[in-house]
Amino acid sequence: MTAWTDERTKTLADLWGAGFSASQCAFQLGGGVTRNAVIGKVHRLRLPVRKGVAKERAAIKPKVWKPRKPPKLVIVKLPPPPPPVLWDGPSIGMLDDRLSHFMCREIVAGSGIDTMFCGAPTAPGSKFSYCPFHAVKNLRRVERKTTKPAFVPYRVAA
Repeated sequence: MTAWTDERTKTLADLWGAGFSASQCAFQLGGGVTRNAVIGKVHRLRLPVRKGVAKERAAIKPKVWKPRKPPKLVIVKLPPPPPPVLWDGPSIGMLDDRLSHFMCREIVAGSGIDTMFCGAPTAPGSKFSYCPFHAVKNLRRVERKTTKPAFVPYRVAA
C-alpha cells in the first residue's frame, strides 16, 4: 500500500477539482490506489462535493420506485355438501370386540366403561374417525390461502 504523500494528495486535489471521478483519479494516481481509497481521502481532505455530477447521473438513469402489490386474496365458495344420512345401525360398546379402526368413534350414550359409540363405517379414505354424519357435525372446513383446504376439529366429544 502506497502512503499518501503531499505530492499525491495535491495531485488528487487537482484531479478532483478538474472533475475526474474517483475511479479515474485512482487510475491516474496508480500504485495500488483504489476507488474507495480515493473517496476516503476526498472526505478526509474535505474536498467539495460535486452535486452537479450526481444530478446529471440521476437525469440519465432515474430510479423509479414501484410499490409492491399486495397478494391477491382468493375466496372460494364451495357448494354445500349433501346432508349425510344418520346411521340407524346398532351402537357399539367400549368393551365390544366389533369396534374396529374404520368405525365412527362418536359417543352416543353412556360414560366410562358403559360408553356407546356410533359404530357407523367411516368415509372411504377419511383420516378422521367419524362417519359422514358426525364428520359434518364435529368438523368444520377452514379455507387457507393454499389450494388445499383442511379439516380442523370443531368440537371435542365429551
